[in-house]
Amino acid sequence: MGPPLPLALLAAAATVAAASGSTRSPGSFRVQVRPQQVSVQPGGSVWLNCSTSCPRPDGGEVRTELSRGRTERGPGWLAFQLQDVRAWSSEPRCTFRCAGVTREAVARVYTYQAPRHVLLEPPSPFEDGAKFRLRCHVTRVFPVGFLTVILRAGGRSLFVDHLVDHRRPEPANVTVTHELRARLRDHGLPVTCHARLDLGGQVVGRSSEPVVLRVQGSRKAKLVSWASIGALVTLLLLGCMFLSGRHLAQGPLIPAAAGVRGGEGSARRSRSAEGTDEGGEGAGSRGTDRAGFPDWFRSGSAAPLIGPLSSGE
Repeated sequence: MGPPLPLALLAAAATVAAASGSTRSPGSFRVQVRPQQVSVQPGGSVWLNCSTSCPRPDGGEVRTELSRGRTERGPGWLAFQLQDVRAWSSEPRCTFRCAGVTREAVARVYTYQAPRHVLLEPPSPFEDGAKFRLRCHVTRVFPVGFLTVILRAGGRSLFVDHLVDHRRPEPANVTVTHELRARLRDHGLPVTCHARLDLGGQVVGRSSEPVVLRVQGSRKAKLVSWASIGALVTLLLLGCMFLSGRHLAQGPLIPAAAGVRGGEGSARRSRSAEGTDEGGEGAGSRGTDRAGFPDWFRSGSAAPLIGPLSSGE
């Protein structure tokens, strides 16, 4: 906090307080301190302002274990500086006396420490629909009562925890756990943990490294998938068997045609062989080789005339 309020402003505030308190009995005056709660870095300094509604206060004083610096006074107000603040938590008190009655106001001064580490445990792979836990560890943070821990997945907040109930007067380690249900659409989603100290207008914090969610299909879904694949394979096999059966029932088309042609050729060769035998018996002078071909066929000469000569000869 900066230097105290200007003297004219504090004097005006004290005059208003005195005017408002002049109509009351001396025992009903008030004492207040601003700010009521403040956080500073270790070794830092802060100014506190005390004021009273008593029209004619009998002085004022400050009681604190912290190191004090400058002090400013005016009618109905008192401002003082606290230097080299290193205590994790302290409660400075300012008092005013009015018509023999003493009242005081208490301020709370904290020395804050930003989170040293923020660690998010990477969860193990889990099945779709199963419950799992995210754990975030925040180390050496103070004051814990000002800490807010946020778990985020992608661009949305999964969980927010304000640790306002923690009152330990020293730095502490904090673990925040959140349970949620896995969804297959969250597979591959990055999750981060954010630790933030809200210090009355000043925010300090730290974030974890992201971890990636790994969601697997459920066992039931896997069984359904395998059953579907098995049914598809069975249908394909049955289709192949059906087509093979039809092909076998119709018989091989190309070999049959070749067989027919082969049979015709054999028949022609048989008839040719018979004709050759008959011709051999008639001519007697024409020779044939082992394959049944005549000599003139092998030599390439013209075929001899076998039939009777024409009448012209």
